[in-house]
Amino acid sequence: MDPKEKSIQEFYQQWFGAMENADVDSFLSLFAEEYFSKGPNQPAVTDKQILREHLTQFHQSYMETVKWEIGEINLFENTAVIRLSEEVTLVSKENGDTTKIKGVHFELLSQQPDGNWKLKSDVSSLNHPPPSNS
Repeated sequence: MDPKEKSIQEFYQQWFGAMENADVDSFLSLFAEEYFSKGPNQPAVTDKQILREHLTQFHQSYMETVKWEIGEINLFENTAVIRLSEEVTLVSKENGDTTKIKGVHFELLSQQPDGNWKLKSDVSSLNHPPPSNS
């Protein structure tokens, strides 16, 4: 595997590990200072404080496990365009109900001078109608 592709795999291991561990600070450290994030049925987010508030609320209500797979990596100098699929299992902390969500992310990553990647843009969609509790 190409060293850049390996480092992208490591980026996503950190990304999904932070979400599964409810580690908002580690998750946000993977974002570039200026970024764009757009999830299904949600307004676009470009402010880390707003994202922090959303994630904190989310993690108060749910535990999450994720199966993910990179479908495509396109490398351009210090930029990568990624197509990634995921299957998320959400467990309500209130009642233990389980919800499965399947979707796709189209992301733009920027490689930093230290070799680490930062998220510049993420647009995601679901493979099905959104769950009624979202």
